[in-house]
Amino acid sequence: MINKILKKIRHYISSKKKVFFGSFELSLPLGHKLPVYLSVHKKYDQFLPFLVSFFGESEIVIDVGANCGDTVAAMAISNSKLKYVCIEPDTSFFEFLEKNTKSIESQLPEVKIKNLKYFVGSEVDSVSLDGVGGTKHAVLSKDITAIRSVSLDEIVKDKLKDFCPNESVRLIKSDVDGFDWDVLNSGKELIARDLPMLYFECQFDNLNQKNKYSELISYLNNNDYCWFAMFDNFGQVILRTSDTIIIENLFDYLWSQNVGESTRTVYYYDILAYTNKNHDFVNDVLSKY
Repeated sequence: MINKILKKIRHYISSKKKVFFGSFELSLPLGHKLPVYLSVHKKYDQFLPFLVSFFGESEIVIDVGANCGDTVAAMAISNSKLKYVCIEPDTSFFEFLEKNTKSIESQLPEVKIKNLKYFVGSEVDSVSLDGVGGTKHAVLSKDITAIRSVSLDEIVKDKLKDFCPNESVRLIKSDVDGFDWDVLNSGKELIARDLPMLYFECQFDNLNQKNKYSELISYLNNNDYCWFAMFDNFGQVILRTSDTIIIENLFDYLWSQNVGESTRTVYYYDILAYTNKNHDFVNDVLSKY
């Protein structure tokens, strides 16, 4: 069933800048590359909807960097009995997110989605958002209009009391182009409390970012997150490991491409970090993926 759904998701009409998700359309801004990625790369953006199809009712998924709502749309089709929190700081993307989630809710009335417009982080603060082709990244700014960051812990404490007052968070997804380490660092209280699965993009354009991701992996490994599944940027599983040295080797492999020392094969990794309590569950999901 899930494979049939994902095949429908990959159907698109690029001239209209819309992707068809089941019986509804996902509206996209001009220049958004999602239709191309879905068409060319068979496993692009498929793992999370597959993963949540195994979740129970009313479990909470937090999507940081929700963009136009493409990931939450795929997840909602896969499991409409969950609660989804979508966080997106960019004004243009947030408008599309609001429009698209209304479409999702009209077709799937049982789904619960809450949209929040924040830049999530703690160390990275006062930024502008820059980018093309359906993605934006943070750029440090001293402008008076710069966006201030809000920690994930603060958002959960202050903004989600009514939406999910008692449930624990099952999954945190982060895709913020180079600053996912800061997103997760800003949610350490939440992560320590619920031990959710963490699915985050690992893209580094400079050594500082690379080192920050290494520090994040070390921190997680020292705080119950002893398992990691790594995906390439096309959605294919590379490996599962509990050895952080292997992850560091893969970081070095990617860095050699970034500085032109070897031929480009991948552009970034997605990493699923999880604890022993989810080890058997994740292994079962990955064996079926």
